[in-house]
Order: sequence, then C-alpha cells, then structure tokens
Amino acid sequence: MEKVIHPDDRDRVMSLLDSHVKTRAPYAADVPGDTERRGDPVLDRQGTAMLDSQGNAYRMVGSCSDITDDKLAEEERARLAAIVEYSEDAIISKTLDGIITSWNSGAERIYGFPAQEIIGKSISLLDSPERPDDTGALLKRIRSGEPVARYETLRRRKDGQLINVSLTASPIKDAQKPPDRSFYHCP
Repeated sequence: MEKVIHPDDRDRVMSLLDSHVKTRAPYAADVPGDTERRGDPVLDRQGTAMLDSQGNAYRMVGSCSDITDDKLAEEERARLAAIVEYSEDAIISKTLDGIITSWNSGAERIYGFPAQEIIGKSISLLDSPERPDDTGALLKRIRSGEPVARYETLRRRKDGQLINVSLTASPIKDAQKPPDRSFYHCP
C-alpha cells in the first residue's frame, strides 16, 4: 500500500533526497518517523538516484518495506528496558548455568555489586553459607521449565551481610527453542 509522502514528512524526506544526490551517500528514510502521529504504516525507503550526464537525478531506484511491526516492537523493548532499569527491585537475568547476563540498578542497590563487576560471574556468589544448594535447586527447577514464585531465602551482599529476600524466577521462553536463560526478580 504505497502512499504519497505525508506533508509533515515532506521537508525531511526531500532534505534526505537532496543530500543523497549531492553526496552520493546511501538514501534511507523511515516514513512516517512517529508511529503515534497518525497510525499510518512506517515505511523504510532505501534507494539510489539515477543521474543523467549532467549529474541531475531523474529517477530513484530502491525498495520500500512496511516496518511498522518492527518499530512498534522496538518501542516496546525500549519501554520494558526502562521499566527494568529503573525498578527499585533487583531484576537479574542469567544463563541456565547460573552466569549473570544482566543486572539492573535495583540489584546494585540491594546486593552492593556494580553491574560491571558481577555480569559474567555466577549467581552462586549471592548464596548464603546457610543455604549453599539454593542456586542449584532453583536452576534445576527453571531448566525443567518450572517458574518459581515467592521463594523466601537468604542472599549474601557484596559486604558479606546476609539479607532475607523473596524472589521469583522463571525461564525466558522462545517459541522456537527451549529456554536458555532465566531471570530473578527480588522485590
């Protein structure tokens, strides 16, 4: 469904086209740029100008793809990432082998480890000496696809202090393959 360029987008698109013709840089534009503005499809236009012997553009050759779903998914991922990052709760993801892959600011505050220090290390660093098998048991349940809700346990902070936590853990599922990581949420 091809549409004429919306008047709100015309100046931006024409500027991109002029720049393309002058610099010969690849032309690419998402039109419209704001998915909430009209609810129109977002079209990814890419192309190259065909030039005559004087260097004047006489035709554009390229493609136009509807990327509305991609743009909406991108906006949703950004929204969810912001919720996770700014949550006061510890939200941690890890592989099914227990290697930490993400660590939000809530986890930094609760456990005392900065993200850059703990990502790539084992979640078992948080195990309490009183419950050394907690992580293994939780990982076994998650590997089997079982979510863990409101599990009360002790965890160890960076400074060694033991704290009571209630955690939720679940596999991150992909319809095409078995889970390869999980996340903890410690309110």
